[in-house]
Amino acid sequence: MKLDTLEQRRKLICDLQNMTLKFGESVEYLEDDNDWAGSTVIYDDLTALFPMIGTEEIFCDLLDEMRSHDCKSRDIFANIVSNRRDLFIEDVLLSRLNHAVNNLHRWGFRSDAGKKYYRSIHKKLDALVEKYQNLYDL
Repeated sequence: MKLDTLEQRRKLICDLQNMTLKFGESVEYLEDDNDWAGSTVIYDDLTALFPMIGTEEIFCDLLDEMRSHDCKSRDIFANIVSNRRDLFIEDVLLSRLNHAVNNLHRWGFRSDAGKKYYRSIHKKLDALVEKYQNLYDL
């Protein structure tokens, strides 16, 4: 799974949202309310992540634009934006992503389908966390 570009990371979040919706719809609320509620919580976490990747894109586009202009103060402003982007990634986006991972661990999916869902989404969320940590040296 490639996560090098913003589009790839955005697509992963969309895929995880769809996977979570599909799993949540497959669970009978009255039969296994734990798995159903867990999928709802994870879906909310993923929904919160989606616009954060959009914010990351704004930072990256701004940096690209700044670097393409020949101006005296370009490096100073680019450094400021780069630092703010890194803070956003670490304090907001990664914090929310880790919150989703923690929710996934805490929820304790009980059914066979829930356990399968857990293993599948867990690997992908872990890969996304690792990618962000490597991309931004966190």
